Amino acid sequence: MSSLQEFIHALEEGRFAKVIRWSVILAVCFFGLIMFVFDPFYKGLFKGLTHHKGMEQAAIAKQIARGYGFSTPAIRPIAVAQMQANERQLPSPHEFPDTYYGPVWPATLAPFMYFFKSKWDMALNDHVYLGDRIVTSVSAVFFFLGALVAYWTIRRLFDVKIAMITLCLTLLTALFWRYLSTGLPQLEMFFFFGIAMYAMLRAVEARVNGGKTLGWLALAAVLFGILALTNGVSAWLFLGVLLFVGFYFPNRLTALPVMIAVFLLIVSPWLVRNYQLTGNPLGTGYFAILHQVRGSETEIMRSSSVTNLTISPLHYRAKLQRGVEEQLGKLYNNLGGCVVAPLFFVALLHPFRRPEARAMRWLLLLTWLFAIMGSAVSRGEDSAQGLSSTDFQLFFIPLFAAYG
Repeated sequence: MSSLQEFIHALEEGRFAKVIRWSVILAVCFFGLIMFVFDPFYKGLFKGLTHHKGMEQAAIAKQIARGYGFSTPAIRPIAVAQMQANERQLPSPHEFPDTYYGPVWPATLAPFMYFFKSKWDMALNDHVYLGDRIVTSVSAVFFFLGALVAYWTIRRLFDVKIAMITLCLTLLTALFWRYLSTGLPQLEMFFFFGIAMYAMLRAVEARVNGGKTLGWLALAAVLFGILALTNGVSAWLFLGVLLFVGFYFPNRLTALPVMIAVFLLIVSPWLVRNYQLTGNPLGTGYFAILHQVRGSETEIMRSSSVTNLTISPLHYRAKLQRGVEEQLGKLYNNLGGCVVAPLFFVALLHPFRRPEARAMRWLLLLTWLFAIMGSAVSRGEDSAQGLSSTDFQLFFIPLFAAYG
């Protein structure tokens, strides 16, 4: 009888409870991935990639797998004009270099594309292109890993119960699943952002306990550099982190130069490459931010001259105002419709006992504010089904929900 009671206790509270809990979560993730991506019952849940910028980055990944390097089959007239203005010889069409997107996401997809190279051609009975399934599956893996990293961070910041509830809320948030089918790198960035926030939490803990913080801050700078190489607009988030470090850490005069130097060390090779090709370190991607300032992005990308596209930063005021108003007006939707996530802003008024919890909420607020401003200023003509390649608010859903 005592053995039976011990076994029941192990199932409810002991070591078996953890195994069962994690087994259920893994089973739900695996089942959701199979149902969504491979659609075994033909319910039409997945019909291929939905965002044109996701499709273009997948095409770049195929070019890398073919051995053509970071080249693109989607050649924009403005990119040709840039290279001509920079007195660069135009390459052959199948090797035209891409300077619009960051290199991390296509480079991540390229090995998986190469592995399935023999199945690139669609068969007569294929309803969805295999490459689309590959991209979505890789995105799903990063989504699950990002949710797990958020769980570790929240468990360290609060406790296991809040971390587990937040993990379940994250996995059930429809916004993440909608981004799976876009082909955009948002879910890979969600993973890297989660690790960066974990590194910042460790730095805050070290500061509270009188330990060394510089190593953790440098690691965070590395991760934000990777984020910037995935989507350049995400560099705005790093500005929020730098502002927090400047106010919070006593060794700011050392930490800030080190973090900036590490960040530049990560992104500089790609910026130099773009400058050599186009004469602009941001490459063709620079012209996307002229959307709503000098017409639509589509019109700008079809331009055959770069000389008439210079503009003053003052012209961005109206675009910034519209963008911020739009994002704040859709705050609940942008936070995935997660009921408790917007309560983070109420938690700013709560006197948390742990100094780490008090500090991290201000880091999150500053980073979120800069994400809002960066997205508002840099957003191009890229919204598909309400999802944008410059929307980064979904990164904050787990931590916001934990505070809420």
